[in-house]
Amino acid sequence: MKNFIFDVDGTLLDTQWIFYESLSYALQAHGIQPERSLQGLFGGTLTGTLCKLNIPADHAVGVTWEKRFDEMSRNSPFYDGIEETFRQIYKRNGRILIATSRNHATADPIWKDSALSPYIDFCVATEDTARHKPHP
Repeated sequence: MKNFIFDVDGTLLDTQWIFYESLSYALQAHGIQPERSLQGLFGGTLTGTLCKLNIPADHAVGVTWEKRFDEMSRNSPFYDGIEETFRQIYKRNGRILIATSRNHATADPIWKDSALSPYIDFCVATEDTARHKPHP
């Protein structure tokens, strides 16, 4: 195998707790009590998650949530073994790509400002595709 595609949230970084913490923070900041449980929403796009919560995609809660999530996840460490895994793939002339539901503004600093930067060829973020993850 020559090409390896990794997700960011829940794969490279343990951000599930950050997802829920930042979403709860944003909802509270805007006085919104969700009509359903937040459980099971991790991994979706911001717009998709807001839609599942019956919140318009352009609502200010999205901006608050994204900002808080970005701030919190910038300090989240990579899972143990990720750097060594990337180093081994790189040594074998493999290509490493990131595919994420994040936009470049929130995804790029995570890998570009890290020890993983030399190993990653490029990142495909939400704005790079017409159909986003998990669409094949």
